[in-house]
Amino acid sequence: AKVRAQTEARGEVRQNLSRTMERLSQVIHSASGVNSASGNTLSLAMTDSAKNPTIFTVTENALTIQEGASPATALTSDKVIIGKLSFASINNPSPAKKSVQLSVTVDYDAKERPDYIYSSSATTTAVLRN
Repeated sequence: AKVRAQTEARGEVRQNLSRTMERLSQVIHSASGVNSASGNTLSLAMTDSAKNPTIFTVTENALTIQEGASPATALTSDKVIIGKLSFASINNPSPAKKSVQLSVTVDYDAKERPDYIYSSSATTTAVLRN
């Protein structure tokens, strides 16, 4: 049972990290500009007014996305915690496109059960298409 639980913890972390990196990269790629990228908050300008701005941040240990006036929604499950989230805007000299470097660490919410502790991190740079 212990091994199965540890395997589940690893799977949950990997799945959330993979999904998070994919979604962040997709949305950054479709953005028309970067309003701000500092610490654990990223604000993107979007051409679709219903999604402008689109903001990623950490709220109550979850990665959230807020599109325009819509309420923020969690992108990560309640079984994991965002241990680290950082954004940095990269202004490349023209004609290169603007990009955002993002770094995410997802931890399993072990609820004080040390056998279940598991963490995974990823860093990537996503390029705006415009």
